[in-house]
Amino acid sequence: LKVTSGTTDAYGTRPSDVTISLGRGDVFNLVAVFDSEGASTDALAPEFTLTNQAGTFTRGELITGSASGAKARIIDTTSPMSYALTKGFGATEFTTADTITGDSSGATSTVTALTAGSKVITNYFTLDTGQRDNYYDIARLERKPNFSAPRGRLLVVYDYFSHSAGSYFSVD
Repeated sequence: LKVTSGTTDAYGTRPSDVTISLGRGDVFNLVAVFDSEGASTDALAPEFTLTNQAGTFTRGELITGSASGAKARIIDTTSPMSYALTKGFGATEFTTADTITGDSSGATSTVTALTAGSKVITNYFTLDTGQRDNYYDIARLERKPNFSAPRGRLLVVYDYFSHSAGSYFSVD
């Protein structure tokens, strides 16, 4: 989800708002939030260029670097592949000495180039799934107290359940 100041500037849709709507229900995990630190540029996830791919990676899959031991979740499977480190900012980063391996697919590929992403600010926010005992609301991010507003556009990466029309949920 890209969060920018838009034409309506409605509360909950701007990067500077304390509460940012994700615009959907069924969200269960916040993966990463990136800040472009500039009002006119989009936030980007880090990327690497791959060669010698064997197998097919899947979006959302956990990957591990052979040399660095870095772990990340795949955001986009096409090369250059975008990803979010599982430990966030300051975590062990991938290197060009890595061969990445997908945990569920078993796919492998050699990292040939790395491109840094925007500033990681995931720790600025908590995820409110919108799920309550008496109703089911849209998910949102709540900025934690004592954290300043992001300086630029945001890229929010999250996990959610998808279902078709007419599906219902039950505890039974």
